[in-house]
Amino acid sequence: MAEKFKVNPITGKFDMVGDGTAEGITYTNAEKTIETIGGVKAGTSFDKATVEEVFNMLFYPERGPLISLSANDTNYNREIGDIIEELTLTATTTKKSYPIKSVKLSDGQSIASPNANGGAEKFTVTNVGKNVSFTATVADEKGLSGKSSAISYAFRRPIYYGIIASNKADDAVIRTLTKVIPTADSGTITATFGKFDSMRMVVAVAGTVSDILNPSGYKILNSFDTRFVINVQCLDGQEVPYNVFISNPNKQESYTCKITYKLN
Repeated sequence: MAEKFKVNPITGKFDMVGDGTAEGITYTNAEKTIETIGGVKAGTSFDKATVEEVFNMLFYPERGPLISLSANDTNYNREIGDIIEELTLTATTTKKSYPIKSVKLSDGQSIASPNANGGAEKFTVTNVGKNVSFTATVADEKGLSGKSSAISYAFRRPIYYGIIASNKADDAVIRTLTKVIPTADSGTITATFGKFDSMRMVVAVAGTVSDILNPSGYKILNSFDTRFVINVQCLDGQEVPYNVFISNPNKQESYTCKITYKLN
């Protein structure tokens, strides 16, 4: 075998000589690495690894496949009783180090023969009518995997607000008001009542109202001194108790308030 190393007279270290290749050279070190460097993870040891293997681990680490998830219906906040009859979810995969072997949806569906080189895979879900989150996962033939961000649908009771003449309101009146589907179980919504003269503002919530701020930021909930509970027929056919708040008669130009609520 030709000589592969000689001592460098300047550095005192060994230099490779010959054809410049690392053929036949191996590296062994039982001591585990303490840091991740390139593709060599912390805790790795070497047993007769070739120079090519070590360099490939360093400079070309294995990478798992990528996946993202999208939906054809992006109305993620909905009223209880609303039904998405057919939802199409598209998982888009990207191949990295190895061919893709499996693509799955969190509800248990899987693609029988996914595109090994990546691409769009479609899932169909029917009759979505309650709070639910979907994620998708992808794995390659070596077991490296990836997971998508979640797509979530939430269903809540609406909040009603508007202007009426009387300090009385029944179910039919409440359902003619402006309807807002809140995006959280508690929080603040902005309600614009518009221009009114000798009329009353009304807010109805299937829950509680802790504060109402006028355009100047002053608390005005105390001026909503007519309060009662009525059953409002909702989209799902249920009669749901709503707390109703009605203000004193007032005259205003465009009037925008912030209503702090908490749903039951």
